[in-house]
Amino acid sequence: MDASELPRMKDHISRALGDNKEAVVLQLLGRLKEFKATTDSLKSTRIGVYVTELRKHPNASDRIKTVSKDVVNKWKADIGRTNTDTPTKNGTAVATSQAASRQEGMLQPRADLDALKRAPTPTRTVATDGITVRPSGDTIRDRCTESLYTCLATGSTAAGSKVIKIIEAVEAAVFAENKATNDKYKARVRTLISNLKTNAKVRDGLLSNKISPERFAVMSIEELMSDDRKAEVERARQESIQDAVSATDNQSETDMFKCGRCGARKTKYYQMQTRSADEPMTTFVTCVNCGNKWKFC
Repeated sequence: MDASELPRMKDHISRALGDNKEAVVLQLLGRLKEFKATTDSLKSTRIGVYVTELRKHPNASDRIKTVSKDVVNKWKADIGRTNTDTPTKNGTAVATSQAASRQEGMLQPRADLDALKRAPTPTRTVATDGITVRPSGDTIRDRCTESLYTCLATGSTAAGSKVIKIIEAVEAAVFAENKATNDKYKARVRTLISNLKTNAKVRDGLLSNKISPERFAVMSIEELMSDDRKAEVERARQESIQDAVSATDNQSETDMFKCGRCGARKTKYYQMQTRSADEPMTTFVTCVNCGNKWKFC
C-alpha cells in the first residue's frame, strides 16, 4: 500500500463509519496500520489528523478508538525509525549516534503530529464532498441548505450522504414553520448556523440521531446554547442579581420617566440583567410621588 491510496481509504472509512459498519472500519484501519508512514506522506494527506479525529466520531466504538490509537502510535514509530539514519552526500546512509537516534525517535514524531493538529480543519462543502442539493425551486433555500451542510459536515467524518439528508430535513422544517423565505426564516437559519459552529454537543446529537432534524429546527436559544455559554449567562445573571440588591438601596433619582398613574416625573430607578447576557438590561422605575412601579427593557 502506498500514499496514493490514502485518500481513497479515508473515503471508505468515512462511509463505513457513517453506516455504523464497525467490522469494515476495523478492517480498513488494519490496512492503514500496514502502511509505513513518512513525514511527507502524513503532511500531504493529513491522514494522521484524520485517524486521530476518528475517536471523536459518534459511531466510533471502543474497539475502533483503540485500533485508531494503535495506528497513530505505529506511524509515530515509523517516523522515528526513518529519522535515525542520515544520508551522506553520495547517498549512502550512515547510522547516527545512539543518543541522536533516541532524540529523533522521540521528538520528531511529536513535532510532526503537533504540526498536523495545529493545521486548520479543512472546510467541507457540498462542492468538496461531491454532494448535490435537492432543488427546492428557491435559490435562498438552496443556499441556506448549503451553508447548514458546511457547518454540520466540517470537522466531522460522517458521510456526506448522511449529512445532507439531515440538513435537508432541518431546512424543510424551518421553511414549514415560516411558510416563506422571509426575514424570520433567514434569522432562524442564521441562528442555527451560528450554534452549529460553536456547539459540538448539538452537532453530535444531530449526527447520532439523538436530536431529530425537526426538533433541532425549533429549539429555543437556551436549548441551542453550549454548556460554556449557559454557564456564562448564569454567571452574568447571578452578578446582575447581586448588583440589583445593592441598586435598590442606592436608586438614582431622575425626571426622565413620567408616571402613568399620577403624571409626576419625580422617579427613582435601577437596572438589572434579567435575561441572557446579550439582551438589553431591564429598567425598574418607582414613582416617588405615588409609589407606582413599572419596568421596561
